[in-house]
Amino acid sequence: MTPPDAPIPAFDIRNARINDLPQIATIERNVFPSDRLSLRQMRYHLRNPRAIFRACEQDGRIVGYVLAFQRSGAPGRIYSLAVSGEFQGKGFGKRLMESALNALKTRGVDRAVLEVRKSDEKTRALYRHFGFRDERELPGYYADGADGVKMSIELESA
Repeated sequence: MTPPDAPIPAFDIRNARINDLPQIATIERNVFPSDRLSLRQMRYHLRNPRAIFRACEQDGRIVGYVLAFQRSGAPGRIYSLAVSGEFQGKGFGKRLMESALNALKTRGVDRAVLEVRKSDEKTRALYRHFGFRDERELPGYYADGADGVKMSIELESA
């Protein structure tokens, strides 16, 4: 196991591509117990001009991704963030979130929201690291009946 302070080997965060989708779908299945993106939804978001769909690649392998949206006049939304199990806790999630938040700021978005499982303290802590705050609880929010929490952050202009 890599120590927490160890440097992350070289990686690239870039716009997701059609060839990345099988690997992203595998991450999706392994990370989320329910409420998963389908391949059809992923393909749609690759073409969606309002979407920020980034993949994190290391040594030719997709190890994580982030999907965010930006709609005119509405808060930005971090829709999904996932890192493959063996790469979790190594800083990839932070880098992906930074990429999405910076892209939202560049597009002039001044506020971002997301939903997260109430029981997922590890992920909620990551979001708090960036300044997200709990906005409200979402009872039975997920398809499997799990409760969620809506979180938000005010973004500074880029």
